[in-house]
Amino acid sequence: MVNASNEKGTPKKAVRFHGISADAGTLGVNRSTLFRALTGEWRLPGLLARYRQLKLSRFNATRLEGNLGAIPAPGGATVSPRGADGALDNLHPEWGGVVARLGFTVVVVSLPRSEHLFQHQGFEQKLGIDLLEAKLGQYDSTIWENPRLHFFLLHTKALRAALELVQSRLAALNLLTGCRIGRMDSADKVWRTVFPSIEGAPAPQA
Repeated sequence: MVNASNEKGTPKKAVRFHGISADAGTLGVNRSTLFRALTGEWRLPGLLARYRQLKLSRFNATRLEGNLGAIPAPGGATVSPRGADGALDNLHPEWGGVVARLGFTVVVVSLPRSEHLFQHQGFEQKLGIDLLEAKLGQYDSTIWENPRLHFFLLHTKALRAALELVQSRLAALNLLTGCRIGRMDSADKVWRTVFPSIEGAPAPQA
C-alpha cells in the first residue's frame, strides 16, 4: 500500500496489492473483481475467504522464506524485509504508519496454543468476515508460531467498536485465556496493549 499524488500535486490515497493479477488468475476471477473485493467496494465474503486461504497456504509453504521487496512509505522510508504474505510487515512501526495514512490501525491478537484454539482453527478468517460485514476492518495475516500472532486492519475511526467485536468473538470461543490484544501506535512506534488493559507494552515478538 502506498501514498500517491495526482497531477495537481494534491495527495490522494492509492491501494496496491502485490501479486494481485497472479492471485486473481489462481482464484479464477479477473483482477478488477478481486481488487474491489479487497478494498471493500464490493462485498464478496466468499472470494475474500478464498483469497485469505490462498495467502495462508502460500505462507505455510514458504514458512516466512522469500522477500517481496521493500514497500515505499511516507518520507522515503521502507518496510523491509517482508514475509511471504506480508505478515512480518505488521511488526514494523513504519508499516503501521503507512496503514494509518489509509485510515487503518494494525491490531494483533496473540494466542497461545490450546485445545480451544485447536477446536476453532480458522476463526480469524470468520472474524475477518464479521469485521468486513460490520464495516469495521478486515483480517490481514498470521505468524504461525507459539503464540500465534493474528493481525487485523481495523478502521481507526471505529476502533473501539472494532476491538469490542474482536474481544466478544474471542470470549464466545473461550479464547481469552492467555490472550493479548495490542494495537500499533505508529506515532510513538510502540504497541499499546488493549487486553489485558495495560498501556505501553513492548512489541510482540514472532
